[in-house]
Amino acid sequence: MLAAPPITYLPNHQIDYRQWDSCMAASANGLPYAYSWYLDAAAPNWGALVMGNYEAVMPLPYRVKWGVPYVYKPLWTQQLGVFAPSLPTPDIVNRFLVAIPPHFKYVQCTLNETNHQTIGTPNINAATRVNYLLHLSKTYEQLYALFNQSTRRNLKKARQQAYFVQSNIAPQEVIALYKQTSGKKLTDITATHYAQIERIMYQSLHHKLGLLAGVYHPTNNQLHAANFFLLSPQNGRIINLFPATSPQGKELGAMHFLINHLIQQYAQTPAVLDFEGSMHPGVSQFYRSFGAKPVPYPEIIRNTLPFFIRWIKK
Repeated sequence: MLAAPPITYLPNHQIDYRQWDSCMAASANGLPYAYSWYLDAAAPNWGALVMGNYEAVMPLPYRVKWGVPYVYKPLWTQQLGVFAPSLPTPDIVNRFLVAIPPHFKYVQCTLNETNHQTIGTPNINAATRVNYLLHLSKTYEQLYALFNQSTRRNLKKARQQAYFVQSNIAPQEVIALYKQTSGKKLTDITATHYAQIERIMYQSLHHKLGLLAGVYHPTNNQLHAANFFLLSPQNGRIINLFPATSPQGKELGAMHFLINHLIQQYAQTPAVLDFEGSMHPGVSQFYRSFGAKPVPYPEIIRNTLPFFIRWIKK
């Protein structure tokens, strides 16, 4: 039996981006979040674990605080973890987790839904998070039958407004609407985060992996809802990355109208609407209201901080 290839940690300047992206393009579980251009936009610093000659990879975005480097989950990247041309076995996933360098004293990151580990990985605690997926291979009528009564009522209300959808809107329009609405409540989102999502949008559009859409009210062409969808051609996913709704749009069902418009467009195709999930009950209920099904994915934490800092972290 051949020995398994070694897993090596590479700082960013040692990563061969061409080989990295070739591995991602060939991955059975590939997601746009883990391409080099996406990571560069979403995380100022990232290194990686690489198996053999880029036979499998795991990005490790990191920060440094109080002189201590730690791995974290960047905003706008729901799932990372181990990616490979063949779905990684639990043993391979475990080997990657054990290979995370010890100089990262705190590790908190999400894996992807295909990454399953066996119980008992040293020093690592695992939790389960939930995503929501809606497969669009059925007819629109069959998909509409999955909508709950609340969603149908909101769609009826939205149709009465004579809303229309435009797909050629600018990233700045979506970001501005988000800042005026959800962004006001989310004080942890900074100017840096907004600059990152703008870069992600432009890079995604450059790679033909982005879709922008806005819902306008005929009165003064007011933007009532907008969204940036990230496209994942390897698995047909249309990822609900950056939704924004005005107070009027929320009242009149504008986001319901936009999601329904997308479902109509992609019905009877292999596409999958990836709502990106949420642990917030109200948000997850919104996703379930379209008939989306929960799909779990792991989050892992390794805390080897000194005792006094570990106590502060808690």
